[in-house]
Amino acid sequence: MIKNFCCYHGTFLSNGQKIINTSHFNISHTIGTLGKGSYSFVYAKENALHFVQRKGKKDHNDICLLKFRIKNNYMDNILDLTDPKVIQYIELFTQENKSYIKSKAKKYSNSGYAKKLDGLVIDYFIKFVNKNNVFKHKKLAVYSDTINKFGFLIPQSILSNSVELCIKDNKVIDYNTLEIEEADYNED
Repeated sequence: MIKNFCCYHGTFLSNGQKIINTSHFNISHTIGTLGKGSYSFVYAKENALHFVQRKGKKDHNDICLLKFRIKNNYMDNILDLTDPKVIQYIELFTQENKSYIKSKAKKYSNSGYAKKLDGLVIDYFIKFVNKNNVFKHKKLAVYSDTINKFGFLIPQSILSNSVELCIKDNKVIDYNTLEIEEADYNED
């Protein structure tokens, strides 16, 4: 379960300043591993830095890390993909919707960095549970352990090296805690 850890989002400095000034993250319409949304790393600013550098933003003067927390009263609005009960719900949902998922498999792939078919299933699941009030609280973000291809990796390991948060609705962010964080740009 996600606690109120610090979250880090790596971006261009100009984007970071715009987010600070407008108190608004852009919610991406591109499907990533956890679906559409604004991605951040929980408690690991190094991972956010690696991510933004991997995206080709290597000039240290042009990138920044945004640090923030989730509003305490929105913790129950986060879909926790580390919860065995949630995993069981998703498995049942996937089985019941396998025809739809198979029909999307050609367009959305699980190869490469982003597991887009997984993201599509997560978004479809959230839409279903929110519409049908499956959970007490609407799900406005997704939290999961992930494996990213940066930093030191044990070859062919299944050990996660990241905890990611995909924000689907800006209202979960505590903008009073939003700040640009100093980053250590040492590359090992």
